[in-house]
Amino acid sequence: MGNILLAHESKTVRATLKTYLKPAHKVLEASDSEAAWHLLVLHNDLNAVIAGPDLGMSSGMSLLERVRRNALLRLKQMPFYFIGSETRIAELAEDAEKAGANGFLHTGMKRQEVLDILKLREATLPPRNAPKAAPEAVAKAIEAKKSSSKRAIRTGLIESAPMSPKLFEEAVSRQYSVPGQKGAILCCAIANYPTLVKNLGKSTAANIASKLTKLAQTRIGSSDIISLYAPGVFTISTVGGTLPACEKFASQLKKNLASSKIVVHGAPLSISIVSAFAAIPEDGALSGKELLELAKRRLLEIVRNAKQGAKK
Repeated sequence: MGNILLAHESKTVRATLKTYLKPAHKVLEASDSEAAWHLLVLHNDLNAVIAGPDLGMSSGMSLLERVRRNALLRLKQMPFYFIGSETRIAELAEDAEKAGANGFLHTGMKRQEVLDILKLREATLPPRNAPKAAPEAVAKAIEAKKSSSKRAIRTGLIESAPMSPKLFEEAVSRQYSVPGQKGAILCCAIANYPTLVKNLGKSTAANIASKLTKLAQTRIGSSDIISLYAPGVFTISTVGGTLPACEKFASQLKKNLASSKIVVHGAPLSISIVSAFAAIPEDGALSGKELLELAKRRLLEIVRNAKQGAKK
């Protein structure tokens, strides 16, 4: 693979990878995104990047996007790998692949595991100045690359959103760990979920909630995250989002549900949602955990009031 840039906030992670890669490869180090970028521009002999998800005030994703949209083919086509904890990599894997990441490593992998993944990736890349491969060979290389990607992600990781509640909570804490970070959290609940469980059973009701969550997922931004957080409840975190934007999103989703025809066991089904929001800075300088708890409390209050209103 040649010379490699290690971009990671942790000295320990960089030192460990360095011992894995030397002496076969020359290794340059950076602890933040800007330093990594300067090294990439200045060193024409760099052949690959291994970066952490978080790089100072920026991120590994930002560095990847910067590399992929560069006019220089040397940078634009440079192999780019992410390394991080299993939960962190699971969080970004789908978006990272779409942005052009070549592979994923876990902190804690043994030397041979790291080298195996790098070799799998390297095997799919043609040598520099090599003659163009025949169409069949190119097709096989692409399939091999996709296959190796799936193997890398499946080693103990979830493959796609919606996130689990625990992973969602961890991700929210990281999203709002920077002081002054703006954003919003939206909590939505199926208003008649207990009735669905009573009439259709837990399994069917859970399946309806899952499909609704996936419907919402198709309408959120690429940097937003979503979780089927509790039975009949899904939660969205949107960094940089605002209360008006959340209200508009929830309103549009309600309209879509009202106009859609949902049939279960041959009978039409009516589904409505209730929603609650919390945002920074509107609700103060909150942590990610506090923001999520506030949105959850507001949703619970709305659900309770709706139940009391129905009893009267």
